[in-house]
Amino acid sequence: MVKTCSKQPPPPTHSCCPRSYEDPIESEIVERIPYLHGSYAAPLAQPERGSMASIDRLGKRSPSIDSIRKDPRWRDPDLPEVIAMLSHPIDPVKSNAAAYLQHLCYENDKIKKDVRHLKGIPILVGLLDHPKPEVHRKACGALRNISYGKDNENKVAIKNCDGIPALIRLLRKTSDMEVRELITGTLWNLSSYEPLKMVIINHGLQTLTNEVIIPHSGWENEPNEDSKPRDAEWSTVFKNTSGCLRNVSSDGAEARRRLRECEGLVDALLHALQSAVGKKDTDNKSVENCVCIMRNLSYHVHKEVPGADKFRELESNQLGSFGGTHKKKKDDAGCFGGKKAKVALGFQVPESKAS
Repeated sequence: MVKTCSKQPPPPTHSCCPRSYEDPIESEIVERIPYLHGSYAAPLAQPERGSMASIDRLGKRSPSIDSIRKDPRWRDPDLPEVIAMLSHPIDPVKSNAAAYLQHLCYENDKIKKDVRHLKGIPILVGLLDHPKPEVHRKACGALRNISYGKDNENKVAIKNCDGIPALIRLLRKTSDMEVRELITGTLWNLSSYEPLKMVIINHGLQTLTNEVIIPHSGWENEPNEDSKPRDAEWSTVFKNTSGCLRNVSSDGAEARRRLRECEGLVDALLHALQSAVGKKDTDNKSVENCVCIMRNLSYHVHKEVPGADKFRELESNQLGSFGGTHKKKKDDAGCFGGKKAKVALGFQVPESKAS
């Protein structure tokens, strides 16, 4: 919130209760953002001192964010101001502004469009390479919400400022699980738009396989003879990544070829499915994604993979030996059936409020 006169009100205090995932972040904006140099005075949270602090705790109360909002001396920063704060020299201002954008964009297509028109997306993408974890985490959260929805122009805007390679770079260098969830969730959203599928394959297929699919599937290329096979981990990161690959696997023959030839991908997916069947744990989105990827990669495999015809002939001979006849309906091998189900399509990651 922005003060509209020079006199400062009493400083707001930090709440003693932890903020939930869904809580708005206006209080954090009020307490921590010094705003733009020379523009507004910023209230700062002061430490408690001596006996006056005890009196404050027992009787006097600092104004809450709601009471400050009712005060005509205060107003919320407008969208151009918030976007300008993304370029502020002080890192906490950057991170708070990005978090506030995530909050503003939640289920608000107009705000997302305005952020794009005000050139906020390239600034957020640039913050993905910021060395401070808090900054690139909040920027990624804003991009995930902006990338969600039917307005594909937001997705194209992220792609046009090299957002996809920036997300992949961040995935390679971060071990923070929340950041990885945000990265893969954003990529899943972007992968729902047809023209971006090959871009994701070109920039991120092997990284997504090496960083997420293989380690979370439990598959090992060279397992220790004495070690017990590991089970798959149905993490949010795995669900997001398998959802992204499910989407891109539907892009046609070239996409299928790239995924089939991606080192370790098919082995890891098969291991994850075997683990799910063995534990009778098949009723989850990750398993659905893996099944649909494998179904998509098997589509036209006899035409697209050299030497695959012999397996088709073997299947026909086996069916004939049982005296059975198998009539295959045209395009009936979809992930969920249906005459038009040539490939199995995926979805997007729902938005979330800033944490």
